[in-house]
Parts: sequence; structure tokens; C-alpha cells
Amino acid sequence: MPQQSRMVKTLTALVISMTVATGLLSLMDPTNGGVESAAPQDMLAYARSIVVDKTAVNPERWFGISVDAREMPASTGALLSANLDRDNAHFLIDFGGRIHRLSRWVRQSPLADKPGQVRIEIAQSGFGERMTVAQSEALESLIRSLCAEIAGDDGELPVSLDESWARAYKLDAQGTFRVSAIDPP
Repeated sequence: MPQQSRMVKTLTALVISMTVATGLLSLMDPTNGGVESAAPQDMLAYARSIVVDKTAVNPERWFGISVDAREMPASTGALLSANLDRDNAHFLIDFGGRIHRLSRWVRQSPLADKPGQVRIEIAQSGFGERMTVAQSEALESLIRSLCAEIAGDDGELPVSLDESWARAYKLDAQGTFRVSAIDPP
């Protein structure tokens, strides 16, 4: 009987410790408390800080922005274990609308296939899907921040979208449009 009592206590302690660990991990989950509900001016300030922090931006090097899809697993654990810095983009916007500055931007290193283009990748679980509202808002803020840094507050840059998005958003065949750093009056 004493051995059975000790086993019950051990199993109870195990269940409690697992419950506490699960609670702590859910608090640390990066998908909780994302930027989905941020006000536009807060989102713009957030994007601006991502663009300029720890980076000496060289505006003469950049003349456009390219937005592409990056197929990634939708689960948080798989996203965390994915190599986010594969060195083929400057920024990544994840499923929750969070902007990740990649090492290529910090180094101000151009892409071999698109020199002079700042490449922003949007996490997608499958190619051709539409962006989420959070991703779209983060993308708009990031593009406006890049325009302000590269072309100046009154300048604009050409932005080219992935072909499937260009069709989905009813843009021209190249999916190119111009964005300025500030909203028009």
C-alpha cells in the first residue's frame, strides 16, 4: 500500500509539472500577442524600427521592392525550427504579421537574381494564397518605411508582387505599382 501511495504522489507531481510547463510555453508562444491589433501609426513605427535598427541603410543601393511568397509550415513549432535566415530575402513577414529583419538587410547585401531590389517574403502555407489582414497591414507599413528610408519622405519606389498575388489583387501582368512613404492628401 505505501508503494501505491508513493506512485500516486509521483504521478500527481508529474501531471502538475506538465500542466505548469504547458502554461509557461503557451505564454512564450510567439503567435500570442502579435501585431494584428496594432494601430496604423504604431504599426508604421514598428516597421520603421525594424528597417533602421542595427542597420546602416545605403539608399543608393536600392531602387525597388519585390514581394514574394515563402512556403512555410503553419504550425508555430515548425516555424520556429525553420531556418528563417536562408539568405534569399531581406525581410520576412510571418503568419501573425510580425516583421523579421534578416541578415541580408543588416549587411545591405543585394540579391544575385534581383540586384537593387529589397525582397520581402510573406509566409504562406501554400503558394497562391491571399495574405492575411495582419500580413497585409505589416507589408504596407514595411513598404512605407522602406520608401521613407530609401527614397525619402516624399519619394516613392516601384513594388512588384508575386505573379499569383498580382492576379488575385487585379494588378497589371507584372504586378508592379508605386508606393510613397506617406499617404496622399
